[in-house]
Amino acid sequence: MVLQSSGAISLNDIQTEFGGTNPIGINEYYGAADGVPASGEISFDDFYGKSNYILTSAYQSQLATWGFTPLSLVYKSSIDGLSNSAFHTNSDSLDSSIVVIKAANGYIFGGIATNSWSGGSGTYKSSTTAFVFNLYGNVSAPIKWNITDTRYNIYARSTYGPTFGGGHDIHTNLDNNYMYASAHSYGGGGGYTGRVTGYTNSGYNRIVEVEVWSTALLTSAYQSQLATWGFTPVSLIYKSSRDGLTNSAFHNKCDSLSRSIAVIKTENGYIFGGIAANDWTGERIYKSSANNTFVFNLYGNASAPIKWNITRTSYNIYARSNYGPTFGNGHDIHTNLDTNFMYEYNYAYGSGGYTGRMTGYTTQGSNRIVEVEVWSY
Repeated sequence: MVLQSSGAISLNDIQTEFGGTNPIGINEYYGAADGVPASGEISFDDFYGKSNYILTSAYQSQLATWGFTPLSLVYKSSIDGLSNSAFHTNSDSLDSSIVVIKAANGYIFGGIATNSWSGGSGTYKSSTTAFVFNLYGNVSAPIKWNITDTRYNIYARSTYGPTFGGGHDIHTNLDNNYMYASAHSYGGGGGYTGRVTGYTNSGYNRIVEVEVWSTALLTSAYQSQLATWGFTPVSLIYKSSRDGLTNSAFHNKCDSLSRSIAVIKTENGYIFGGIAANDWTGERIYKSSANNTFVFNLYGNASAPIKWNITRTSYNIYARSNYGPTFGNGHDIHTNLDTNFMYEYNYAYGSGGYTGRMTGYTTQGSNRIVEVEVWSY
């Protein structure tokens, strides 16, 4: 949790957030968080808005400048348990995540997972945008190492904790507090063993804390792309992994929006969506737009990022209570979130035809939708 930003804060509130055994005094919490004095005068006011996150607000800002903005904390080992099962129970439903680890030597490091951590007996999952990083400890921190072998973003296995790269670049087994790092899939072949974690060999009892944070499907780079096309995302209103992959959850969150951006990620890795110039209320109603709206593909299409402008302006979106986000007549993008059903069919957008180019699918199908986000603009 985050401590309140106003009003009375008690020692018990601080102890609940930062730990400690009775009897306690405020001077036990020097330097407990960013902005809390490390020595000298200290007061309760210094703890307004503070938390016991490894990923402090400054570190969150740093990750955002690298293109991945943390949204919410979904797993914290000191609260949920330092075990592989606790990690997977809390994290496997995420389509992408940020893992942050604090080691006994004080180093703070981790990686970007652009895939789910579900994997059973062991599965490598690929990425073109991921990286591992060191936020504290390395003399050059904050520093990141981009993925170089895109086949090995993460290794998902039920009996492992967070593990990145083939080899592995970062490996953890939370059940026995075991970890190591070995340069393999990140870092451009220059090697960084020891630079990311501070350790050059494998070992036990090094992991102090692990956090896993959800992150937006619409990364800052994708947001910038949409802005260059004339539509700047403002706030994340609906996220299916957080709010529920149902038509009712989508409509409850989004019907009040006068305009929005819908973004969808599917099992094949494609990321696509459309610009809605209308609200999503109504029952079996087509809604029109000016000629500046479009559907788009941000990842997957060989020409991505690419957009297809509306050609039949009477059919911007199709509003229906038992549908998810649906664009065009026919439909150009159709979703039913209750049944995880979707398809695309070129009708109201793009003059040259694009069936299969936007979503990667040329047929109807179920269980393809991994994540849906809706943003205001």
